[in-house]
Amino acid sequence: MPSCMPASPTGWSWLPASACRSTRRSSATTWSRRIAIAARVRDERSAGLARRAAALLDDAGQRALQRSDDSAAVNLLSRSIALLAPTEPRRRELLIDLGDALWETGRLAEADEALAEAIASGGGAADLVSGRAELHRVAVRSFNDPSVNITEQLAVADRWEPIFTAVGDHRGLATVAMARGDVHLLQCHWQDRARASTRAVEHASAVGDERTVRTATQMQMNAIRLGPTPATLGIEQIRVLREAAFGDRPSHHPEAQLLAMLGRFDEARDAIDAARAWLRSSGS
Repeated sequence: MPSCMPASPTGWSWLPASACRSTRRSSATTWSRRIAIAARVRDERSAGLARRAAALLDDAGQRALQRSDDSAAVNLLSRSIALLAPTEPRRRELLIDLGDALWETGRLAEADEALAEAIASGGGAADLVSGRAELHRVAVRSFNDPSVNITEQLAVADRWEPIFTAVGDHRGLATVAMARGDVHLLQCHWQDRARASTRAVEHASAVGDERTVRTATQMQMNAIRLGPTPATLGIEQIRVLREAAFGDRPSHHPEAQLLAMLGRFDEARDAIDAARAWLRSSGS
């Protein structure tokens, strides 16, 4: 009977062909299992590396958001999202942050896509992340979709506010207040916008969301500038708000218009020049 291998001190030359075929099948199975195990280990290591890289990009993206560098935030957050599996919970949070940064850079269609994805991958009618994503998205769509109206914006806010309130979700409640403030802006109801902005600042402060605090403070200051508040009182209120949210950074001087209304033109020009110089130096 022919052997399965050439004669060799360590070979299988002594085996009959039938036994050799069985041995080969067994050996092939063993190697297949080893290859499969090695592939799984490699995949697990690759996945772990991707998660670590995503976390680093996430952290850098959050810092960019906090310093209002939205272009950098878009770049960093997009790369972090690309490394995360669709089932990763953090991915949906990042999609909201990305949508916010895209919105601030004027890329409304892309912002809408990111927020729509965050909603679509949600977990149900009471999913809190979906609620925040929906509130952000209706705000974005109100600027680039003529079919969206104030009624729809208020309906979304009304639906989610009691859900966020029931669980004490300050981040969600801040988003609701911002959404209501946007409606008041479209209606030119400046005092209502100022009150909504104040609530947004309170809720955002409760969870340390400095970006939302600054955005809502800008809303407050503009509402004071454009509303019925007397100019002298408005200047005082704006300066207090700006100091609390921005410190001595001269990037926002909405009181310049009020100074001009009082005939204090030199002060108004100085405030505008200081803001323009700071924005240029910071690359804004």
